[in-house]
Amino acid sequence: MPSHLFAVQFFAALYLGWAAIGKMITGHNPFFWMDQKLMGSDVVAAYCIGFVGLSALAFSFMYGLINMRDAMVERRGDTEEHEEAAPAREAPPRRRY
Repeated sequence: MPSHLFAVQFFAALYLGWAAIGKMITGHNPFFWMDQKLMGSDVVAAYCIGFVGLSALAFSFMYGLINMRDAMVERRGDTEEHEEAAPAREAPPRRRY
């Protein structure tokens, strides 16, 4: 997980760099908080650090949810007995339009 976490943070920072390039080309900011004239450079820097930090938090949260789901599915019974007892289902016929 740590390598993925660093990759998420790297790409979040790369996105902010791409947004800055877009600002230079188009003159429009993707986020209101990236406007240095409106917010000030210190606030923009703080928001950028927060954006990268929250990307790591969002990734960790989703990673935890996925692991919880996987743990619940494994507890339901991935044993051989369960697989043998359950008959195989046939796929429903496909509709053609």
